[in-house]
Amino acid sequence: MDIERRIIEKINGKTNEIIELSQRLIQFKSINPPGNEEEISNFLAEKLRELGFNVKQVDYAKGRPNIIAVMKGTTSEKKLLCYAHLDVVPPGDLSKWIVDPFEGKIIDDKIYGRGSQDHKFPIAPFIYAWKILDELKVKLKGDLILTFVVDEETGGFYGFKRLVEDGYFDDTDAMLYGGIGTLNSDSIIIGCNGSRTYRITVNGKGAHTAFLEEGVNAIVNAAKLIIKLQHLADKVNVRKHPITGRARMSINLIEGGSKENVVPDQCIITIDRRVTPSEDYNEVTSEILEALKEAEQEISNLKFKLEVIDGMPPATSDPDSEIVKAIKYAAKKVAGKNLKTKGIPASSDYSWYVKRTNKPVAMYSMGNAPPLAHSPNEHALISDLIDTTKVYALTMIKFLGLE
Repeated sequence: MDIERRIIEKINGKTNEIIELSQRLIQFKSINPPGNEEEISNFLAEKLRELGFNVKQVDYAKGRPNIIAVMKGTTSEKKLLCYAHLDVVPPGDLSKWIVDPFEGKIIDDKIYGRGSQDHKFPIAPFIYAWKILDELKVKLKGDLILTFVVDEETGGFYGFKRLVEDGYFDDTDAMLYGGIGTLNSDSIIIGCNGSRTYRITVNGKGAHTAFLEEGVNAIVNAAKLIIKLQHLADKVNVRKHPITGRARMSINLIEGGSKENVVPDQCIITIDRRVTPSEDYNEVTSEILEALKEAEQEISNLKFKLEVIDGMPPATSDPDSEIVKAIKYAAKKVAGKNLKTKGIPASSDYSWYVKRTNKPVAMYSMGNAPPLAHSPNEHALISDLIDTTKVYALTMIKFLGLE
């Protein structure tokens, strides 16, 4: 029997163990905000040490340790980075859940709970992919690096972003970014849009409603300005990148007023801008500034302040990279799939890795559950967990090589 068939059959025999670990991970309330990742990080760090990994926990905020676990290969000629994040969003309205969101309950072929998709789904498959190789005494030539990070849900400033900036992954050759067990089963994600927030504070002059002529209504001026900005958004939202899809500009927040009988002296408009890899950030800002200047000429007493808040950069990777080829090979072996490559219009923290290292990234998992990340009744399919473990194991041996 060839090694790939032995790996697949061995993983089938570990189904209960993979489920149990996935359940245990869901049971950690690693909610962000505020960021309660310490217990799950310590749990996984100990488990990885028991498996023989050289484990480092890197803390950029107290009680929020990131994990970097390294398993050296026989030659270390290649290095594969595998990524998942430990934090989850709050469960929201508990009355909308059919189960306790932190129980990890199994119903039919589904495992329920916050994080069952985003982003605890790939953690057990990554770990068991290696564990099965080890039990079968498979020797990888290259190095396997697992990183399980904190703070993704609020920007990654205490997590992956800082690790990348500090050079922890500079010598890796590619990154396998864990998928979340949803509808990307037939495609490998190789690109994403960037993100930037624009906050416009419109200033007016407060006054009592009875003497409104003495004031300048910031909300009314903001409303006029929004119409101008929406004209720009309509132009932006038809632009399209061949990999990551459409650019996006959306006016998503408006905050103003203090009391029903006070002319508002301030109104804040917040714009979410998703930037394609073919767009330039300076030009994106210039477009908004131009719209603001035009509005200033047309709207009486308009005064404003613009704040630019950087998010994540856009990124694309080579659709013919070795990591993409390895995943395609593995998915074909496991499930007979002929995978395509595509991008997403959302942003992703893997873009920092691409920007710094110029190395390829591929996001993938077997995923057939409905997309319920951040939603009530989030769940993953157990069959997808097992198949993803198989794909990851075969990807590791294909990319890193066998001794």
